[in-house]
Amino acid sequence: MNRIKQSRIYAVVPFFVFFLSISPLPAGDAFSLPDVVDVRSRAMGGVYSCDFDSPYILLVNPAGTAASGKKILFPSVAVDAAGPLDKLSSIYSEGVSSGNFLQSAYDHLMEYVSEHNGGYLNVDMMLPVNFARINNNSGFGFFNRVYFEGNIPSVTKADIAAGAEIQLVWAGAVPLIKSKNHLLAVGTGTRLVGRMEGVHTGIPSDIMDFSFSDLPVSGTVAAGFDAGIIYSFMNLIRVSAVWHSMYAGIQSSLGTFSDMSLTGDGTVPELFLEPGKLTLGTAVSFPTFFTKGVISSWTVYLDMRDALPFFTAKEDILSSSPLLSLAAGMEIVIFKTIALRGGICGPYLAAGAGIDLTPLHLEFAIYGKELGLEPGVQPQLHGAFSLSLYY
Repeated sequence: MNRIKQSRIYAVVPFFVFFLSISPLPAGDAFSLPDVVDVRSRAMGGVYSCDFDSPYILLVNPAGTAASGKKILFPSVAVDAAGPLDKLSSIYSEGVSSGNFLQSAYDHLMEYVSEHNGGYLNVDMMLPVNFARINNNSGFGFFNRVYFEGNIPSVTKADIAAGAEIQLVWAGAVPLIKSKNHLLAVGTGTRLVGRMEGVHTGIPSDIMDFSFSDLPVSGTVAAGFDAGIIYSFMNLIRVSAVWHSMYAGIQSSLGTFSDMSLTGDGTVPELFLEPGKLTLGTAVSFPTFFTKGVISSWTVYLDMRDALPFFTAKEDILSSSPLLSLAAGMEIVIFKTIALRGGICGPYLAAGAGIDLTPLHLEFAIYGKELGLEPGVQPQLHGAFSLSLYY
């Protein structure tokens, strides 16, 4: 009983932390949401609000900590890359043989942009300094990411960004009903995000004279809030609703890379508030006893990751199509060791596999992603790999 009362107290704490953080802040411009390189989920079309088997449930649905049991994530490494990866080897070899590597690479890049109406190269990495723990209906974690985003939509425009971010996360849940066959729980979570980013916007020819010392750098600090509810019947059918990605924070210019100051460059910092999104999800785990141990588990997931636009008129022409928020995925585990995964997010397919040598997990994924606001405007093909330690 004392533990339940304690959990209820902990579950209320994030509300006060969040409201204190946003009370003086007006609405601002859009905030690029933080992320982690969760390769297992990306192989199924993205993260799911009813996936309680992952330690990353801390970041997705805080109520899920009531159903996930004990989870510990040790320092792990993951890499996700997108772009014309098949062209990189030829660009490199021809650049070396040409005697002028930079000019040769630039010529090949412009040729690719002209032929494909744009080009991109994105790389996300999670360094082995992350950690998470879930137990007794609550959990905490430390997550990191370094990234490079290069987008050249035409021969007259180039946007390049590189940065690093960290997240400190806490989540807790209160089981309202907990019996052999039923679990109903609510939960809240908070996070503190720190980010340092350099951004260059210009024309592609600027790359020839690009200098990191002149790169403008900004710093961002934000507080986030999530709240969710889950219901599970015999752990076979699960449904959830979660309001997530609500942020309030401050962004400040730190000067250039060569003359950077953590106290800012004298310009007025920008305050922002992100209202968050509503995600509705469900999952079904099929009985596998008839396979006599061959199939250990078989689960199908379905999420509507931004549900409100489906029920309201689309007023903002800069908002993305609601179809891009629909996702479905499946995971089949064979002999408790080999995981086969697949899914779809919007119109784009995802697939992958994993090897479970608990606590060691090897994961691979390949999937599509839309950079534009409508399906098919600017699709990306991603490949990802991770070496994780968790149980």
